[in-house]
Amino acid sequence: MEIPEVGDVPLTIYNRGYNGDKIEASKYYTFHQSKAFACFEGKVPAADAKWANKAGFSAGTCLADGFTKDVGAKSVNIPKIGDVTVSVWSKGWEAENKKEVKVGGADVALYKTELFACLEGDVPSEFVTEVAKFTGFAQGKCSDEGYTVEIGQKSLDVPVIGDFEVAIYRKALEENKQMEGAAPVRLYKTELFACL
Repeated sequence: MEIPEVGDVPLTIYNRGYNGDKIEASKYYTFHQSKAFACFEGKVPAADAKWANKAGFSAGTCLADGFTKDVGAKSVNIPKIGDVTVSVWSKGWEAENKKEVKVGGADVALYKTELFACLEGDVPSEFVTEVAKFTGFAQGKCSDEGYTVEIGQKSLDVPVIGDFEVAIYRKALEENKQMEGAAPVRLYKTELFACL
């Protein structure tokens, strides 16, 4: 910074951010904020609780709101406090806790075709819009598009939401049809690095 008649003066700017682990347990305020499919949780000194609340956070933990899967951390800037490291939580969709995540609606089937396969999975109706947005899946079943033979299963990691279990289907192979008197013909097609 330049000051008249003095010249350049070096200036250091400090931010009083917190990472939560340097505060005595009895003197901190645990806060959280739920947004769509994510919950952010952090700690600040109890004296700064009002600033966290003014920034849209409230007292408590993500676990108390049903967010069970810790998916990472990020830094958020809270006015008057500075940068605070918060943990990011999601509601995982693992098969064993799928019923716990369900809020009240029935499951809805979503599908997506890729090359010669179709992926299909069920999600609670409350989450259909968000899952479709992140994955490109549409409402319906693979069988609606002629994919009827299950060939495997896969777990997709949907950002912030968690694991999305899908079944993989292919179309049924047609019986070898021959015209009367015609010689059999073998057909093939090359796709990427495979011969079908």
